[in-house]
Amino acid sequence: MLHIAIVDDDQASRMTLFDFAERYQREYNEKIKISTFTDGAEIAEDYKAEYDIIILDVEMRFMDGMRAAEIIRKMDSDVVLIFMTNMAQYAIKGYEVQAMNYLLKPITYFAFSQEIHKAVTYVKERKKAYLYIRIENGKLRLNVEEIVYLESKKHQIIVHTTSDSFETRDSMKNVELKLTEYGFARCNNCYLVNLRFVEGVVSNTAIVAGDELQISRPRKKPFMDALADYIGGER
Repeated sequence: MLHIAIVDDDQASRMTLFDFAERYQREYNEKIKISTFTDGAEIAEDYKAEYDIIILDVEMRFMDGMRAAEIIRKMDSDVVLIFMTNMAQYAIKGYEVQAMNYLLKPITYFAFSQEIHKAVTYVKERKKAYLYIRIENGKLRLNVEEIVYLESKKHQIIVHTTSDSFETRDSMKNVELKLTEYGFARCNNCYLVNLRFVEGVVSNTAIVAGDELQISRPRKKPFMDALADYIGGER
């Protein structure tokens, strides 16, 4: 099921888009969950990365769509963003937050359905796997392919990605169950490694995207076997 969020401070506009989304659902035989928000702040504050597509009005009373999108992008790099505006020049600014496109007001059902269909097709074809983690101010969605390794430290899990690191309260056993099928293996009790980032193994040390991680004696054979299987499978 796809999850679409509609963010607009104008009730009439919000309800029109809700009706458009329901009509699209019927005509294209798609299962869609629709959530509505009355302001950018309402969705951006305590953001939960559970949406596939977010449609944002650019101009809103408390927090405009551009500012909301900037906050959302820090939490969710993959959600599709579509702006609504009556001023075409805003479209250029939308590229700064990797918006897919914009809808020019007044919005017709034809324009809406064409843009949503393009977004839905993109979401379906992307086929990415995600790890959802809880952080202090909400929930974060991480692309599994961008996770380098996870580190267990004082009842916290530190997720090291290609761009940043994030802390969450979880157990290594729990995240290992979620990630093993995607080519992750433990080199010791503290580190769960994405095997695609292993650059080499020297004695009892794994070189993972430039970081040196110790391989424990009990974990060495299963880790090396997992690495050999991964390389052999050319994932």
